[in-house]
Amino acid sequence: MLLNIGFVKLISAHPETVCKAVIGIVELFLVLIMVVIALIAVNQENSAIYGAIVPFAAIFLGFNCMLWCFKDDLGIAIGVIDTSADFYNDTKRLMFISMTYGFVLLVVTLAGTWSIICIYGMNEYVWVGATRRDNLEMPLPFNGQMFAPVEWQTVPKVVLGLVLFSTTWIELFVQSMLAFVAMYASATYYWSSGESGSGKVMDGLSVGHKNHFGSIALGSLIHTIIKIMEAALDSKEDDGNAVSNAI
Repeated sequence: MLLNIGFVKLISAHPETVCKAVIGIVELFLVLIMVVIALIAVNQENSAIYGAIVPFAAIFLGFNCMLWCFKDDLGIAIGVIDTSADFYNDTKRLMFISMTYGFVLLVVTLAGTWSIICIYGMNEYVWVGATRRDNLEMPLPFNGQMFAPVEWQTVPKVVLGLVLFSTTWIELFVQSMLAFVAMYASATYYWSSGESGSGKVMDGLSVGHKNHFGSIALGSLIHTIIKIMEAALDSKEDDGNAVSNAI
C-alpha cells in the first residue's frame, strides 16, 4: 500500500521522467534476455539456441517501431497518465476503500467456499470397500476414494444453487458499489464547481449506501442473472461440443 502511494506520488510529480524510465527498463530487459540467450548458446556450443532470440528481437523492434511511429502521441499518453496519477494522489482514501471492499470480497468468497463444502456433506454417503480388520470396520480405498456420495439429493442441490446465487450477487454488488464510489470521486474531482482537486470520496461512499443502495443492488441482481444465463449457455455449448466430438 505504501509503495503504491509512493509510486503514485512519484508519477504525479515527475510523469515524463517516470514514463521514459519505464520505457528504458522495458528495452533494457529485452536486451538482457537476448544477451543471456546468446551467452547460453556460446557456452553450450549449440547454434540452435540462437533461434530463441528471434521472438524477443521481434518484440524489441516492434516496440521501438511503435514508439517512433507514434512519437507525437507520446506526450498525450504521458498527460493522461499524469492526470490519472494526480487524481489518485489527491484521493488517497479511495485506495483504502478499495482495500476494504477487497477484504469484504475475500470474506464473502471464503464463506461461500466453506458453505459449499458443508452442503456437499449434506448428501448421503456409502463406504466403499469396507472390510473387517481387528474387529473394526475399516474402509479400504476404492479408485482413490475412501467413500463416495450415493447421489446429489434435491435439498443440497437447491441450497447449493441459493448459495452460489447469493454469493455471486454480493460480490457483484460490492464491485458495483466500489465502481460507483470511484466514479463519484472522479466526477467531483474533475467537474466539481468547488476548488480544483476536491474529489469527494467519502461523500460518494455515503451517497452510494444511503441514496443508491437499492439501485446498485438491483443492477447487481440483473448482472447476476445475466452471468448465470451465460454460464448455462456455455455449459450447454460445451456439452454439445463433447457430444459432437464423441460422434
